[in-house]
Formats: sequence, structure tokens, C-alpha cells
Amino acid sequence: MNNYFKFLFREPQKNIVLMQLRQRLLKMMLFSSFLFGTALYLIALIPVLQKGLYSTILLYTVFYIWIILITFVPRLPYSVRAIC
Repeated sequence: MNNYFKFLFREPQKNIVLMQLRQRLLKMMLFSSFLFGTALYLIALIPVLQKGLYSTILLYTVFYIWIILITFVPRLPYSVRAIC
């Protein structure tokens, strides 16, 4: 069993199972952040619209679009998606 763990963590870039696990976990985390982000985005827009802070709406929208892109565009490299 000890040899299995040594093999598993020795070269994570070459271990296909570990790479697939990392990608699935990242996909789940990004999707959950998208769901929570959608709710928070809509809630945050209410007071911003009432105060008329249109530059803040633009900033919120840019961040929200970025979350959507890194969540649903699988062509982005893993490192870019994981860092953001």
C-alpha cells in the first residue's frame, strides 16, 4: 500500500487518474461558484441599481462574465482555470 501512494504522488502530471480527479474537482468547484455567484450577483444588483452606481454594475458584470467563461469554456488550460 505504501508503494501505491509513492507511485500516486511521484509524478502527478503523468498520472491520468489523478489528473482526471483534479479536473472533476475543479469543475465541481467552478460550477458551485457559478451557482452561488449568480445568486449573489442578482442580490448585489438591487442596491446598486437603486443608488445608480452604473460603473459598479459594469464591474460586477465583468467579474460575473469571467466566472462564466472559466466555468463553461473547457478549452482553457487547467492552470488558468485553477488560478482564477
